[in-house]
Amino acid sequence: MLALRTARAAARVPLAPGVLGRRMASGNGHDSHAHDAHHGHGHGPAAEEKIGKGFFVSIAVFVGFLAAYKLEQRIAGSDQSPLTRALAYYGDLEREFQETNTRHTLMVEQAGKDRTLFSSQRASGITKIKYIEGFNQGSPFNNQAGWAGGDMTAIKAHLEANQK
Repeated sequence: MLALRTARAAARVPLAPGVLGRRMASGNGHDSHAHDAHHGHGHGPAAEEKIGKGFFVSIAVFVGFLAAYKLEQRIAGSDQSPLTRALAYYGDLEREFQETNTRHTLMVEQAGKDRTLFSSQRASGITKIKYIEGFNQGSPFNNQAGWAGGDMTAIKAHLEANQK
């Protein structure tokens, strides 16, 4: 493969040095799109550029904000800036938020202590029944042998006596 490429390269006839120079000089070569080759083609006459509406609107907005600022200071009768007065006004809210957060933190701590207290106690073994028919609730299927067939007349009589 390498020998074939070498043979093709040797068979090529190089261009004469003057041919390349004539191509570049004739204007059909590589430099035909150079910056200095335009000679003013494609350019229209110089346009007169005016200051647009955006400039005047931005100046008017600036003057309007300045006038509103001065008017607001005059109406308020204070030499403090509106930002300083707003910070002083809403500074009390920060204190209220801090108090609310402190109360919330204390309640969460108390709830954690209560949970620890209740979780460390043994559960009561007594389950109170609100009505006597609570004994009859439950699935009649899948019962263990001897579990549901016990005599409960004494317990029923005791509960009826206590509920009266």
